[in-house]
This record gives sequence, structure tokens and C-alpha cells, in this order.
Amino acid sequence: MRYKSLQGTIKKSCHARQNQAMPEQPINNKKLLMPETQSTVLPKLKRAAAILEVAAIVIALLGLTYRATLFWLLPAGRGDAPGLAPLLDFGLAMLLFVVCVLCAGIGVAISLQGSQGDKRYAYQAFFIGVLSFLLYDLLHPYVPRLM
Repeated sequence: MRYKSLQGTIKKSCHARQNQAMPEQPINNKKLLMPETQSTVLPKLKRAAAILEVAAIVIALLGLTYRATLFWLLPAGRGDAPGLAPLLDFGLAMLLFVVCVLCAGIGVAISLQGSQGDKRYAYQAFFIGVLSFLLYDLLHPYVPRLM
């Protein structure tokens, strides 16, 4: 008996709440357009592009230097599985590939986010990302043995 009376009061209070008018909240157009996010994303992309550009060039030079010097000092038996030297060489090449792909991708993101003045950063990041891996791949077999 008591249970039915509680159900009735709960239903009445729910209907009363539904019939009350919700107060109108003003729409904030600034939040809908989100100009703050674009103004904060672009400098972060430019900073990340600059860091990745330097990292791509440093890793490429490090890989070529390794190939010219330490690669020949690490032993590998004939007919055996690859030794430590080729595995380190492959690891450096894959690290360079990942950094270059990220650099080129950030260049594309800058070109999509930025205005006409930002196109220089976009092209620079894209071409350094693409050309550094391409040049590394072309020069890698021809690096002379220095040690």
C-alpha cells in the first residue's frame, strides 16, 4: 500500500519538473567558432616541425657516420645470420623513416591550418622530411669505409 503511494508522488514530481520551462542560456559564439584553438595549434605545429626537421637531419648524418665508421668494426660471420651491425643500421634507418614521415605529415597539417604566410613552414617541413630520407637512402650504400 505504501509503495503505491510513493509511486504516485514520484510520478507527480517528475511531471511537474518536465512541465517547468528551462531557462534560456545565451549561446557563446566564440566557443562555437573556436578561434583560440587555431591560434594555439599553429605555433605548436611550427615548433614540432622545427624539432623534427633538426632531428631528421641529425639522424641522417648519424646514420651515415655510423655506416662509415662503426659499422665495419662490429663482427659478422660469413653465411651467418645478420650480426649486430646490420641490425643497428636497420634500426637507424627505421627511426629516420618514422621521423621523416612525421615531419612531412606536420608540414601537410601546417598547410591545412595556416594562412598564406605559413606556407613556407609547411613546404620546408614537408621537403626536409621527404628529401632527408631520400638522400640517406641514396647515399647509404656509397658511404666509404673510413676505419
